[in-house]
Amino acid sequence: MKIEINNESRSAATESSESKEIEMLSLVDVSAGYGQHRVVKNVNLVVPKSKLVSIIGLNGAGKSTVLKSVLGLNRLFSGEISVDGVEITRLRTHERVKHGMGYVPQGRQVFPDLTTYENLVMGGFLHKHVITDRIEEMFVFFPRLRERSNVSAGALSGGEQQMLAMARALMMTPKILILDEPTLGLAPALVEQVMEKVLEMRNFGYSMLMVEQNATLALEISDFAYLVDSGTSSQRFEASKLLESEEVGRKYLGRK
Repeated sequence: MKIEINNESRSAATESSESKEIEMLSLVDVSAGYGQHRVVKNVNLVVPKSKLVSIIGLNGAGKSTVLKSVLGLNRLFSGEISVDGVEITRLRTHERVKHGMGYVPQGRQVFPDLTTYENLVMGGFLHKHVITDRIEEMFVFFPRLRERSNVSAGALSGGEQQMLAMARALMMTPKILILDEPTLGLAPALVEQVMEKVLEMRNFGYSMLMVEQNATLALEISDFAYLVDSGTSSQRFEASKLLESEEVGRKYLGRK
């Protein structure tokens, strides 16, 4: 599966930032894990403004641990994490959200008993004064959600729930959006729909860090990628270069 990429649709703000890179998310020498166990060590990672960056690695390599360290959901042994130049290393998860971090969790985790509209309201709780305008923007960006606005989230299809989870995260107008396995458990046709929306968000100018089970598809739509191997990662690659690499293809993309 290959999604057509239209770079001409990217926003003017994105194009103007090409000459000078602005770091929307930065990890410096981050070591993190659970209890006394360090899963990742000395990870260095940067997400530039208006870019989509993927983390690629084998199962158990520590990809999700990196995401959780960004969100403050596990133990950070050492290192520094910054959003748009502001250090957030010692902040709790809800405080990081206030500093511009959005999160689309693995498995979607919508509020099943609330309607689509009510889920979006919950997503915009920090910006109540513009919540109606933000919901309208989400309905324009995700037209299917407008059609399903009065339907309980638990009754939505898997693809619709994933779009709702993304829209709910965007209600906060995040500076950096974290996506954890956005296509997990979805049928192939829905995988393509969801990843097309991720690509649209990238083209619109959102800054995103993603872990995705379909590494080939992730690289096809990403600007850059980091390889997590043996719990560490520091070198940033152009995603297109990794797709062309025979070694990466064999080790990470399932090619023979």
